[in-house]
Amino acid sequence: MNSLSRASTAPVNKPHPDCEVHIHETQGHDAVTRLRGGEIDVLITDILIASQPDVTAGPVLLSEPRMPAVAAEHPLAGHQAVSMEESADHPVILVAADMPEAFQQDRNPSHTPVEFR
Repeated sequence: MNSLSRASTAPVNKPHPDCEVHIHETQGHDAVTRLRGGEIDVLITDILIASQPDVTAGPVLLSEPRMPAVAAEHPLAGHQAVSMEESADHPVILVAADMPEAFQQDRNPSHTPVEFR
């Protein structure tokens, strides 16, 4: 069990030592569906996935910087910073169409520059 798993299960295990916690991996495209259907009770996910009208988001468990992952020989390899505009010149993996619109726009904006409000 990694540190995020331990940190996220501790609030349940400490006051309820007899409660069993089972950790399951799920893909983003069906995670909220599984949560809504009662197949899973708690989902550790991106805030943009959790920000849906019928989902209650809890406290932030971790924050990570965004970074591109490219092959060593890719033109963007070794750059200290890569803007969304620079990445638009290269093929990227698209987010599944059934993901929340805010998540899709965050990961694959339809235009740049991106305005944050």
